[in-house]
Amino acid sequence: MRYVLYARKSSESEERQIQSIDDQLRILKQIAQERGFDVVEEITESKSAKAPGERPGFDRMIQLLEKGQADGILCWSVNRLTRNPIDAGRLSWMLQTGKLQVIQTPEKPYLPTDNVLIFSVETGVANQYILDLQKAVRRGTESKLQKGWFPHRAPEGYRNNLQTHVIEADGDRFVLLQRAWRLLIAGTHTPARVIEILNDEWGYRTRPSIKTGNKKLSRSAGYRIFTSVFYAGYFKHGGQVYRGQHPAMITLSEFEAVQRRLNGQRGKTHYHKNHFAYTGLIHCGRCGRAVTAELQKGRLKRGNWVYYHCANPQCPDGRRSIREDVLETRLDACLAQITIGEEFKQIVNEALERWVREEFGAQETQYDQQLHDLSEREKMFDELLEMRLRHQVEDALFQVKRRQMEAAISALRLAIGRTQERLDRTRRVIESALEFRLRAREKFLLGDVDKRREIAKRRFENS
Repeated sequence: MRYVLYARKSSESEERQIQSIDDQLRILKQIAQERGFDVVEEITESKSAKAPGERPGFDRMIQLLEKGQADGILCWSVNRLTRNPIDAGRLSWMLQTGKLQVIQTPEKPYLPTDNVLIFSVETGVANQYILDLQKAVRRGTESKLQKGWFPHRAPEGYRNNLQTHVIEADGDRFVLLQRAWRLLIAGTHTPARVIEILNDEWGYRTRPSIKTGNKKLSRSAGYRIFTSVFYAGYFKHGGQVYRGQHPAMITLSEFEAVQRRLNGQRGKTHYHKNHFAYTGLIHCGRCGRAVTAELQKGRLKRGNWVYYHCANPQCPDGRRSIREDVLETRLDACLAQITIGEEFKQIVNEALERWVREEFGAQETQYDQQLHDLSEREKMFDELLEMRLRHQVEDALFQVKRRQMEAAISALRLAIGRTQERLDRTRRVIESALEFRLRAREKFLLGDVDKRREIAKRRFENS
């Protein structure tokens, strides 16, 4: 009798305890040698058997049996052959019609003359295992979602704690990505420039894994980071937005501000050979056009200098220019005019605390109403699911209602997040403005090019 030796191991976690393919082959070959089986072909694959039509190795085995090129199957167990009713029925019918004369395992053979219930029960158990596993996974996923935990692999900058089963900050990667977000929020750098700084100046490398990692952050991966609400403390799953328990790098309002800026920049591609500190920040006082910069190489010991001038060739002042060090001296003088002392900062902070207490009372009613609306929507969604499970709602109508409710629930969750952030955002804006006026001149004088550009941009925006 001619046999097809079939060994399979799923790549999914539910099969981690099953013998490896090498172990299966070793034992099955030993059985074939001891019993004198004629093995016409060995087929191995690492595919899940929970769905039909997704295993080319299994299809090849069936083809050999149907063409009469093999008579039986030698495998580790019946559940290596099938975990779905379609493939199980296919094998059962081939046994009954004689196209398949035997399924041989290390424990026992399955023959056409056997009671069909035996094979049906064992394949049914294999199929039920998959169904029970899917239910358990769904329950586990739903539990994690309700608790505010992302039920998948943590994105870049975070890591999955295998002991506590939560998502936590990934050390220096978290800190560096948060610094990158701050550059983007400040509006002084394009996303491409931020990614360049992250890789080349700060030495960022992606999280290592078995197959890849420990590399520079690619531009596409960087853009995925800068458009993911996960970094604002939320995450998306199944069409809904959830408030996460993981540490946020930025606030929701900062994330939305970045998205508006990114949407405005799409389709605009600019190439700059040099990165000048103050281009894009200054405009000509005569014609209003942007001020550009160019690098001029000096002679002898004069060195190289950056000069700024109006980009409009028709402007009366278009030929006039100012050297970068002279421009920075004037910027320092501007910062000196707005610098405050510690005493003034303390007075403003005390007034800010009084305002926050008064404002919170006015916002409390709106916040409570949003929480009540969210609770009602979630109850309605649960009731809709129950009606679908009892077949009281047709699938087409259920899908429409489900999408509507998911959108409404997501919008409410984001609205609640915005309400929670509103007061904190106001506090942060005022405290940031005070800190800027207190320390800006010092940081400008001691900072690098990127820091000076950031401070200059804030000064021009507030003027």
